[in-house]
Amino acid sequence: MKPRLLLLSLLAASSVPFLLAQDCSMAPTLDLVIFCEQLQRWDFATRRQLRRGPMVGPQIMPPGIPFETQGPWQPEFNNNQVQRPVPHSPYSCMELSCLCQFLNGRISPDGACFLNSGQRLTQAVRKEYRRMTDDERNRFHSALNQMKQNGEYHNFARIHAQTSDSGGAHSGPAFLPWHREVTKRFEIALRMIDPEVALPYWDSVLDQNLPDARDSVLWTSEFFGESDSAGNVFNGPYARWRTLEGRSTIQRHLARQGSLLTEDQLNTFYQKSNIESVLAYTSPEASCPFRRDFAALEYVHGGVHFWVGGDMLDQSTSANDPIFYIQHSFVDLIWEQWRQNAQSRWERENMYPEDIGA
Repeated sequence: MKPRLLLLSLLAASSVPFLLAQDCSMAPTLDLVIFCEQLQRWDFATRRQLRRGPMVGPQIMPPGIPFETQGPWQPEFNNNQVQRPVPHSPYSCMELSCLCQFLNGRISPDGACFLNSGQRLTQAVRKEYRRMTDDERNRFHSALNQMKQNGEYHNFARIHAQTSDSGGAHSGPAFLPWHREVTKRFEIALRMIDPEVALPYWDSVLDQNLPDARDSVLWTSEFFGESDSAGNVFNGPYARWRTLEGRSTIQRHLARQGSLLTEDQLNTFYQKSNIESVLAYTSPEASCPFRRDFAALEYVHGGVHFWVGGDMLDQSTSANDPIFYIQHSFVDLIWEQWRQNAQSRWERENMYPEDIGA
């Protein structure tokens, strides 16, 4: 569908509830208008779901809080210590010592974790996809394909697909923290298969600076793979990956719309000085005292989704494509660079925009 036809379709679907939202037509580009309408649609679905009652089914919960499908939570407390939740799964872990037990490792007297292989468990170091060694990249691809085969990849894709009518993942201040948590859990799932694997990131600024980003080495069989004229990914590590919806391949339509990240966009983000412009209100209602900021990271990251196209174009299908996690690994890096440069440790742990309900 052409961008203008897509825009008209979104506008036609946007009826009365969208009259309560701030106007998307002020966005500086057509792509941002379209993405703004998407955020409004998801925000409206979330508010409607909240009015109906609590969401039923698996959800991404804060660390230490179990999925509803995993049975009752039985925390164990030491009466002489501050109460802390007992991890119910590796996804709840925030430290290597926690992850160690799920990998059947042992903790040495100095606190290090050693696996049954004798290897020491270390922190995952995320590299730009192209800076991985051949061995690192092959192990990452192997772990991803095993995760695909055992069904855990689809579990993650399903969780993200369900966020169209659940709060937190999009359209507001929780966008960055929610996706940080889900990429952390995704990386842990990979490490449960191969503890030496780390989730890479895709610095799309590098490709934006090429004469034609479609000529990047990323779109070869060594990395993301190639697509045919219909958009089907036919070679590379993700070839013939059946999607959550049952299609036989992932789809991409590179550069039909959208744009990759630019240095100017990143510099604008790094110069932001308050938490409300970083963890931004990206789908505010008309009564909200904060205006819509089209330079917010949630907005500019949307251009990459649009540029890749295909499954990445919509929230309900984007997690079918491993690019989703590799792209969000970079978004998380950008946010962390701002946090390290602009906030103290106390601010990083405590500052969050006000819940204004508008």
